[in-house]
Amino acid sequence: MSQSNLAHAADIDSSHIGKIERGELNITVITLFRLAEALGCSPSVLLPE
Repeated sequence: MSQSNLAHAADIDSSHIGKIERGELNITVITLFRLAEALGCSPSVLLPE
């Protein structure tokens, strides 16, 4: 899935996706849940152990 498609599916600005991937932006819990829903996974899967 492209950053643009993920941003659209999660209703998040596409520039935020890149910043999150590069570690330039900490995400909120709401963003975490939106990303997980868009990716079809549990939010815990997106968190480091």
